[in-house]
Amino acid sequence: MKTGEEVVAVEAEEPSHLPAKRRPTEDALIAQLRELNARSHEYSRRLWQLPLAFLGITVAMIGLVDDTPLLPWVSLGAALVGALLLVHMRGLHDGVDRAVDGIQRMETDLGFDPPTAEKHHRLILWPLHGLLILAVLGCLLLSILGIVGVLDTP
Repeated sequence: MKTGEEVVAVEAEEPSHLPAKRRPTEDALIAQLRELNARSHEYSRRLWQLPLAFLGITVAMIGLVDDTPLLPWVSLGAALVGALLLVHMRGLHDGVDRAVDGIQRMETDLGFDPPTAEKHHRLILWPLHGLLILAVLGCLLLSILGIVGVLDTP
C-alpha cells in the first residue's frame, strides 16, 4: 500500500488524458480499475466458454435429429448460429482489449510504473476460432447434403 506522501503525490498529478476540472480521486480510479478488471476477466472467460458450449450443444442436437428429415435444417441453423458466434467472439476480444487499455491508463494514473496489465496475444485464440470455423463449415456441408438429397433421411 502507498504511504500518505505517495497518495498525495498521485492525487496532485493530473492524469494526462483528463481535463484538469474532471480529475478523479484515487478511490474513483481504484473503483474503475476493479470494474475494468472484472470486465476483462468476464470477456476472457466467454471467449473460451462460448465456442466449446456451442460445439457440445451442436453435437447433441445433431445426434438427436439424426435419421430424421429435420437434420439438414437443424445443421443449417447450427451453422448460422456458429457464424454469428464468430462475430460475437470478435466483439468480445475487442472488449478485452478496450478493458486492458483502460486498466493500463488507470494504473498509470495511480502511479504504477510500468502498468501491470498486458494484452494476450491473438494467436492464443486461433485454435478455438479454427475449431468453430470447421464446425460451421461441417454443419453447412451436412445441411447442403441433406437438402439436395445425398443423405438418406426419412
